Amino acid sequence: MERNSTGKSMGLMDPLSHNKIAEQELRNLSSDLVGPLMVAWDVTNRCNLKCMHCLNRSGDDRYHDFTKELSSVEAMDVCHQIIELNPYSVCLCGGEPLLRTDFFDIVQALVPHIQNVNAVSNGYVVDTQLAERIANSGIRMFQISLDSSHEEMHNKFRVNSDSFRRALNAIKALSKHSSLQIAASFCPTCFNIPFFREYVQMLMDVGCFSIRVMPLLPMGRGLDNYRNIKPTPSQYAWLVSEISVLRAEFMKDGLYLEWGDPLEHLHRPLIFGHKQVICCEIRANGDISPSIYLPFAVGNVRKHSLKQYWDNGFNCIWDNAQIKEYASRILTVSDFEEIYPKAWSNPRIHFDIIDKGGVSNE
Repeated sequence: MERNSTGKSMGLMDPLSHNKIAEQELRNLSSDLVGPLMVAWDVTNRCNLKCMHCLNRSGDDRYHDFTKELSSVEAMDVCHQIIELNPYSVCLCGGEPLLRTDFFDIVQALVPHIQNVNAVSNGYVVDTQLAERIANSGIRMFQISLDSSHEEMHNKFRVNSDSFRRALNAIKALSKHSSLQIAASFCPTCFNIPFFREYVQMLMDVGCFSIRVMPLLPMGRGLDNYRNIKPTPSQYAWLVSEISVLRAEFMKDGLYLEWGDPLEHLHRPLIFGHKQVICCEIRANGDISPSIYLPFAVGNVRKHSLKQYWDNGFNCIWDNAQIKEYASRILTVSDFEEIYPKAWSNPRIHFDIIDKGGVSNE
């Protein structure tokens, strides 16, 4: 998720440069895929927080129609569809996925068949009992959103006066279970970056396994608040440098720091073609897309199965001229601020690749 340091872009990392060995391994792997490498499933758009940066406006009933989300019966059918594709990993996202009353039914359906079932959460409802249930469910990695070592700073960002305490307690409760890998996600802002080192030390002390950092994206509520909370280019440059230093310092103690680039989702397939269809996104209403960062829905699991979509065009979805043209206009994170239509702000563009219904706006 990185850009160029000329004001509009931050140029901290060339999004097109990759480790050659890792790239070759991924190319070899993807050439043998019979489905996407990973599935990211927003199991709900409901949320108990209204975070300032939320890219898909979780919890906002002005944007989401919660009555159109997949039912429990439909969710079980989607589990079977995912299993048929045999991805390496599935991430259960949201919204807040733990708000689904059938969350553990979904996990139970997937775990025997999928090597890595992971989940992301704000941790708000995770107490000792729920942590134990999560640990015994077969989930491999559980990620909690925590954005500062300063309580008032995190609470301001998450727009909830108890969110810091609950997130930190969730990490403490989950870290007691050796079967789980506990990750924390950190969204950089102009006000939390200076305290990053003490944040890392805090998470090390409570037993966190990894810290995942991505740039703030001007999408959804992140776009609404972008001008007020975005870091400066110099802050980003310092953060990337500090992550490198801290990675080396804390790795010996078993804490891993990751700096992620969201643009990789868009640039990799543009460079390497349809054999780099790594991800399938399933949205809460069943729409599918090659990326959460795109305003396109290319089908819906209520109409056809994921395997049918894969065999009828999703396996080469990045050859679609409309998707390629849109993605090629995003060279930096800041480009999301200017591009139109905007994912999670403007109406979604639908074109079902099986029904060939043309292009329509939601």
